Amino acid sequence: MRAMATLQETNADGPQWAAKWFAFWEPIEIKLWRKSETILFARFKMLVGALLTLLTQMQYIDISPVMPFFPEKWRSILEFLFACLPLTLTLLGMMDERLRWVTTKPVELVAIREEDVPLEVRRAIVEAEAAKKIAVTEVKVAKELGEIPK
Repeated sequence: MRAMATLQETNADGPQWAAKWFAFWEPIEIKLWRKSETILFARFKMLVGALLTLLTQMQYIDISPVMPFFPEKWRSILEFLFACLPLTLTLLGMMDERLRWVTTKPVELVAIREEDVPLEVRRAIVEAEAAKKIAVTEVKVAKELGEIPK
């Protein structure tokens, strides 16, 4: 009966157990992927690429059973493309993470031609960019002073 009561106890944000879970998980998210799903997926791609490289080098992945389905003249090309797959995945993951760090505008702002942006929106964009720079500077200073963890 106490377990049911515990599950039913809630605060303004939801069940107490969920608050405890997210309080536990949030520092891990911040440390590993900065709470960005884009960075998480990019790093996952890099991990898969590295894992495929390792498995291929250990000869656990072998494409020879499917090679009879292709003409002999394509064999070397297919083997080369298969060998490049792990590297391609890793590079795509690296590019995705880099793009996440340099592009932070919402899709709604990016998907408009420059000529079609109303003047009010341009002003709001400039104000938002200035506020973002101030906020980033404030966080960096707070980290250097030790007010928030790095």
